[in-house]
Amino acid sequence: GLEVAAWVPYSAAVSDLRLCVYSHHAPGHVCAQIHRQNEREHHACAVLRPSFHASPSLTPQLLVNIFEPLFEVTKDPESHPQLHLFLKGVSGFDLVDDESKPERRPNKHMPSPAAWNTKYNPSFAYYVYYMYANLFTLNKLREARGLNTFSLRPHSGEAGDVDHLAVTFMAAENIAHGINLRKSPSMQYLYYLAQVGLCMSPLSNNFIFLDYHRNPFPTFFARGLSVSLSTDDPLQIHLTKEPLVEEYSVAAQVWKLSATDLCEIARNSVLHSGYPHQVKMHWVHTKYWKMGPEGNDIQKTNVPALRMRFRKDCHTEEVTLLQSGASAHANRLRERKPKD
Repeated sequence: GLEVAAWVPYSAAVSDLRLCVYSHHAPGHVCAQIHRQNEREHHACAVLRPSFHASPSLTPQLLVNIFEPLFEVTKDPESHPQLHLFLKGVSGFDLVDDESKPERRPNKHMPSPAAWNTKYNPSFAYYVYYMYANLFTLNKLREARGLNTFSLRPHSGEAGDVDHLAVTFMAAENIAHGINLRKSPSMQYLYYLAQVGLCMSPLSNNFIFLDYHRNPFPTFFARGLSVSLSTDDPLQIHLTKEPLVEEYSVAAQVWKLSATDLCEIARNSVLHSGYPHQVKMHWVHTKYWKMGPEGNDIQKTNVPALRMRFRKDCHTEEVTLLQSGASAHANRLRERKPKD
């Protein structure tokens, strides 16, 4: 992590780094060490990596290790001054695990973390739920004190069950990977309608799970899903000190992406990033959150208004079709209802 961070000042790309914090470590200790070694502002998405274990006592301890220091420093910044300074640049939390490992499906009878008494590791959905619940409470507390808040941006849909994507659709702001959406057209459609961001890493997928030529990135992009290119494990996979440039250059050559395509993907990456509202306004548009030309400044993004209008019109048409279908179904139900 520190080696990658050392490249950043010399990189051609602006980075939104991910810092790995393993479940048996408290983030306060790790973040304090990082802050001491690099005093510049961070925009890191801290990664929480649950450990598969045989001890049921580790399940509640995992949440304590992660969130107890964060609540403490939010209530009293002087209790962990270096962690407090570091968290000013942290934009969100990831959740990483080996999704390909078999797991037990969640059900309504699953115990709380404190009562977890089985040797089996909790399911992906279980982790996401408790991460989301704790982050929601933490964010409300930080918001009330005028501090920055955190988003949930987990790894999801790289392997394993498609149900993982259903869970993160409900809880996450955006996700990393999402290549398993190719197996579920209905879930893919939901991600399109809600424009949930997919930060995809085709070179990483090619190295581990999915051949580059089978990657659904170009299909997702053509269909209008909110996709961007990102790196994953650059020290293991990439060959240069510009891993993001590698992702863009390979994608452009293999999938014959145009300059407009690349600029749109780069624009999406800004929207997916954890950079502050004011920075996104400076990089994209003062109303960057709007679809269509209203949320795009061609002088900043180099994305033509025609492309933005096309994306907005297609999305509006799909939403209108869905709404008209729901309205027609509701009318039919009312007509069938027996009169008193």
